[in-house]
Amino acid sequence: MTVTSSFTLEAWVYYTGPGAIGETSYGTLFGAAGDRRILIHSNGALLSEVGGESWFASALVPTNTWAHVVYRYDAGANQQAFFINGAPAGTDTPTTPPTWNAAFRLGESATAGRLWQGSVQGTNFFSYCLGPTRPAVVMRRAVVLVGGPAAPYSRSVRSARALAAEGFAVEIAAI
Repeated sequence: MTVTSSFTLEAWVYYTGPGAIGETSYGTLFGAAGDRRILIHSNGALLSEVGGESWFASALVPTNTWAHVVYRYDAGANQQAFFINGAPAGTDTPTTPPTWNAAFRLGESATAGRLWQGSVQGTNFFSYCLGPTRPAVVMRRAVVLVGGPAAPYSRSVRSARALAAEGFAVEIAAI
């Protein structure tokens, strides 16, 4: 995936704690390489690392519960922003505009360590910047994938039930 303009990353995360293997104080949510990734610190703080710069969100991702996380980059304004459960969680103007021009990974980056611990559902990539109120709209729906070794039926049904119990519109898709 090569991204050199505005984009948005979205996921439902169930963060259970710090990363696994190597540097364990962080877990990688989205990653392309060591200098292009979105991490979560062991305290729940989202961290954007792009172009050698680091920036933390102003709110924390809760542990052991489902949370909706959005990272967006607006190339026109040169502004990156985090949203947690639909609420703004800080903005930043990076010196180096974010680009993702390497193999895109979920739960890890191209460098060793900092592997994700927990569950991730409903991951989306948008090739544009979601407007400031849009994360609150998209967060109330969830898609649960069923089938294959990565998403066995029993785990997917448990995920769907848990999300529905929290008030989400749940769609189940077979893979």
